[in-house]
Amino acid sequence: MLECIHHVSFTVSNMEKSLAFYRDLLEMSVIWDSAGEILREDLKRFLETITGMVNVKMRLAYLDAGNNQILELIQYFSPDGVPVKSQTCDPGSTHVAFFVDDIWQLYTKLTAEGIQFKSPPVKIVGGPLENGHAAYFLDPDGITIEPIQKPAK
Repeated sequence: MLECIHHVSFTVSNMEKSLAFYRDLLEMSVIWDSAGEILREDLKRFLETITGMVNVKMRLAYLDAGNNQILELIQYFSPDGVPVKSQTCDPGSTHVAFFVDDIWQLYTKLTAEGIQFKSPPVKIVGGPLENGHAAYFLDPDGITIEPIQKPAK
């Protein structure tokens, strides 16, 4: 049976742009980046087998998302992919939420960098995080990110 989540993975269109976003703006540290590594034949076969695709070529990066959680970024060079344009209400749409210490500070920092939020942070009005605050914004590939500030104790 399942034990816990090991990592969350996003397929990105441009690794450098995504690293600038997650590493530099959101201040996640890079644990591992396959850039410059020559993929062994057994790893190439593994990637083709697990993805169910042939001639898979990719760059992978693992980022420390805090609290022993990993965000994996993958840029495929082969096969070519098609960008997904979805709304949060579309089945199959996804987002990831991160706890933050100060959502207003993050909001100010990211909006100054040109990141568009769906709204300013709003007060959570129900559930286990009631009286906390949350917001939605998009990463460079349109993936929804939700910062959450826990309610004051």
